[in-house]
Amino acid sequence: MLFRNGKEKILPVQETPIGAWAEQNFMVSIIKNMETGWDWIMNHCIQLRGSHYIDYQWDANEINMTFYPYAMHNLQPGLIDLCPFINKYMVPKSLVSSNYGNFSDFIECAIDGDYYLSTFLDQFFRDDREGRTGFHHPNYIYGYSKKKKEVYLMDNFERGKFGKKAVTYEQINRAYQLVPGDLWVVSVFLYQLFPYTHQFVPEYVKEQMMDYLQPGRGICYFNRTVCTEQTHDGEDYYNSVYFGVHCYDLLEKYLDSIMEEDGQYRDRDWRSFSMLCDHKRMMVQRYEFMSEHHYMQEDKDLYERLKKLDEDSVVLLNIFLKYTLTGEKEYLIKSMKRLRDIKQEDIACMNQFAEQI
Repeated sequence: MLFRNGKEKILPVQETPIGAWAEQNFMVSIIKNMETGWDWIMNHCIQLRGSHYIDYQWDANEINMTFYPYAMHNLQPGLIDLCPFINKYMVPKSLVSSNYGNFSDFIECAIDGDYYLSTFLDQFFRDDREGRTGFHHPNYIYGYSKKKKEVYLMDNFERGKFGKKAVTYEQINRAYQLVPGDLWVVSVFLYQLFPYTHQFVPEYVKEQMMDYLQPGRGICYFNRTVCTEQTHDGEDYYNSVYFGVHCYDLLEKYLDSIMEEDGQYRDRDWRSFSMLCDHKRMMVQRYEFMSEHHYMQEDKDLYERLKKLDEDSVVLLNIFLKYTLTGEKEYLIKSMKRLRDIKQEDIACMNQFAEQI
């Protein structure tokens, strides 16, 4: 429910079962407000896309694994653009600044109109930044209190966990102003929930599972529209893309690179292992949803295997986190073994799941 008394307004957000990437968490948290929003989520979030990206200009080097189509804040079109429950609008930062004295004024106006917001903000207000400026990241805004002079944000904040945070009007205005005006990220995005009734289609789930198991059988036009080459190795940036079960190959290359100390990847990036946990957790919930609504044949053996796969993925994440804390390579060896076991069980479970649909 909305809370509004003329001095504050908080738009509804729900708990999410995932945690790796803020944009996915935000999307799920708002469309779960809709009657068939969860049905739509269960019909998606099956295929995976992974990439190894190096930007030579900005000295960026990262491994990225996410649901596909992706919901990334600054790549379009994405899953939020395609979601029938959300109308999305992009407003140039210059237009906001020229019509509102402070960003907080624009936030009040947008929230009053039932628009959620996102934009890049300097993260000096985070506890782990200790007031340091210079790190810019998109945050999602879902409410404000004029009485308390606070704005309410969602993002993967401290320790990388998705959560909520209250910041003052003074902090939000400064965080907005500190993002340089010459960057390509300087826009504000508005999101408004739109009435829609989704009819779950079990056959579409099966099609995505088979594409997950055998990616690359045809041209993926959606991805190639944004990244026309599967592997780009140029003077400006390097990018190599993986889909479905091939994402395990990306994770293996990542672990190999760390063990060899060849410097091709950042050696303490655990986000893709967290994404693997999200993927397995969603498969468990998809089985529960489809079984409960009689979209598939009940298979208790499959259910137990899916839950075990979810547990094993969490164990893998924890093993890798131990490496990030200690730097001991024995945890990389254990991670590699666990990863290969999970891959084989994942393939078996996906095939078994598809057979029951």
